[in-house]
Amino acid sequence: MQNKGVIRLFAVIFALASLFELSFSYIAGQVESDIQAKYGQDAAKVQYALDSMSNEVVYDLGITSYTFKEVKSKEMNLGLDLRGGMNVILEVSVRDVLKGLVAMLKMPSSRRPSRMPMRLSAIASWVTCLSLWTPWTLSAVLAL
Repeated sequence: MQNKGVIRLFAVIFALASLFELSFSYIAGQVESDIQAKYGQDAAKVQYALDSMSNEVVYDLGITSYTFKEVKSKEMNLGLDLRGGMNVILEVSVRDVLKGLVAMLKMPSSRRPSRMPMRLSAIASWVTCLSLWTPWTLSAVLAL
């Protein structure tokens, strides 16, 4: 723990760099929301206003200044999940998976895929092992 000062210095530098990068997204969002509030729901007017502002300085740091076009190019790209876009739900029928597994186990070894997925082969060996201990289990799975 002799390098606490160096670790703190790097933490502060990374925090400042992160805030600097995020500031472009904040400024772009502020400019867009101001124009949206000014022109309302008219998409053509909003787009025209944004296009006309592309060469205007909107972010001045004193050392350097950025136009709206530069701010938009440095803005962080947000995915659909961060913009509130899309939810996907995947439903898997265990019964159909077991039927497919049993069908693959019933196939002659010459017709089976040469490389069964690792989990599929593990499940196949589990079902085979289980069927050795309880013969009714495999017949119950085959009856599905």
